[in-house]
Amino acid sequence: MKHSTKTILFVVILVTLFLCPVQEETFAARRRKSSKRSLQSYLQQYSVVQKKLTDKLDQMIVTPEYESIQDDLKQWKKSYQLASHQIAKIPVKAQPAIESSLPEAEIRAQNELRRVLRKHAIEIYKISQRLIKAGHPSYAYFLVREVIRYDSDNKSARRLLGYVRKGDSWVTPYAAQMYRNNYVWHKQFGWLKKSRVAQYEKGQRYYRGRWMSVAKETAARQDFRHAWQIRTDHYLVKTNHSLEKGVEIATKLEEFYQHFFQVFIGFFNSPEQMAKLFDKGSRSRSGRLKNLYEVHYYRTRDEYNRKLIHKISRINITDGLYFTTDRTAYFYHDPKQDKTHTLYHEATHQLLYESIKQERRVAYTRDFWLLEGIACYMESFQKKDGEISLGNPEYNRFREAGYRFLVNRYYIPLEKLSAIPSEDYKSHPEIRKNYSQSAGLVKFFMEYKDGLYRDALIQHLSNIYKGEGAGRIRYPTLAELIGVKYQILDRQYGEFILKEEADLIKGMVEVDPDE
Repeated sequence: MKHSTKTILFVVILVTLFLCPVQEETFAARRRKSSKRSLQSYLQQYSVVQKKLTDKLDQMIVTPEYESIQDDLKQWKKSYQLASHQIAKIPVKAQPAIESSLPEAEIRAQNELRRVLRKHAIEIYKISQRLIKAGHPSYAYFLVREVIRYDSDNKSARRLLGYVRKGDSWVTPYAAQMYRNNYVWHKQFGWLKKSRVAQYEKGQRYYRGRWMSVAKETAARQDFRHAWQIRTDHYLVKTNHSLEKGVEIATKLEEFYQHFFQVFIGFFNSPEQMAKLFDKGSRSRSGRLKNLYEVHYYRTRDEYNRKLIHKISRINITDGLYFTTDRTAYFYHDPKQDKTHTLYHEATHQLLYESIKQERRVAYTRDFWLLEGIACYMESFQKKDGEISLGNPEYNRFREAGYRFLVNRYYIPLEKLSAIPSEDYKSHPEIRKNYSQSAGLVKFFMEYKDGLYRDALIQHLSNIYKGEGAGRIRYPTLAELIGVKYQILDRQYGEFILKEEADLIKGMVEVDPDE
């Protein structure tokens, strides 16, 4: 619907208010400037390295001796031009040998291209090492992923991301162990003994020591006590829906975990631990529990409700839950609606809480907005046509944040929002608006100026999840960690939203998310 002149005028006034200068920054902010300059200088170094590669590829494209690999050269130029919310794919296969049957000139051209790309990967890895030493782990791990894009067999980068070589592929240590035990991964059925694959594909199932039909096994597993159990590297998914659905859920969660751990590497490892990881090129293990993350996936909504009604009286308004008391995430199958975003939301709570074994109160008295904001942000994780993205500005939570800020004129200042206790946040009359604002704020802190505040936000999240209680030292506020006053952060958030929602401002046509 079209909005009135008053609404458009409000946006203009809002821009003016948020762009007005705020009182001078604190000493902590001036001290923080060195870190800001540090990050910007490394980003500049990365840009220079990328420009060198572009120039080299352009040069090779117009050089006759590389005519036989023109398509490869152009594809490489295109491959690293990702949108800001896209995440580079990590190749599974090791780099194959160049075919000896190719013409000699093409073999030389292919070898030269590989040499150029390997050299580029080494330069990126060096920048990632400098970023770790400068205290920017998130961006460092982003560059480690880039290293593998250009040199899929870079051993240091592979170890850092937790891969080992198995034949012509790079796999996780758990997968390597399963292969050694004569299991294979099947996209429909999960890990199976190699000798049973053919029978499964013919519609037979092995259960309780004998073969039976799919229908018989399904009937036997309707009771959740006999649910299918699907194991992956980090998850144990139990379901009475079907084996195939359990494998689908487990696969999504495992892919989510791999990217989550890399994005939030600073949450799971101290700066000292990360420096050692990069110096030695060893695999990151700190913060990972030996226990698997447990997930229960019910066949129907009714069964989900019956199972959990004793845990929460209003279970019927939930689409999924994570309980800290039993450390289990609960979901159900909805044949009419895709609930993948809920899966990632609750998985985020589970991964963060289970980073520490001890039971504890988290964000009970303050900063609860961040717990829900980070989970809402991670809902935007998506894999489509093999491409992975996170933080897509088109995701509904972010569009709602922009709409409510610019059109509904709704915004709780960050200092006030941070002071809201968990129970007050959950019972707030504008809880839906607060959820979208929290998601928008996390997107801002994760992405503003190429991730300037990202590591501070992750450090703040780590401090929060250590818990509250007697003997717990007061942790710094987010504003103190960043070294920027709340009022300035509010202004910068306004600038960020205005930039993200430029199309909304121009057209002022949108559907109210509350209608």
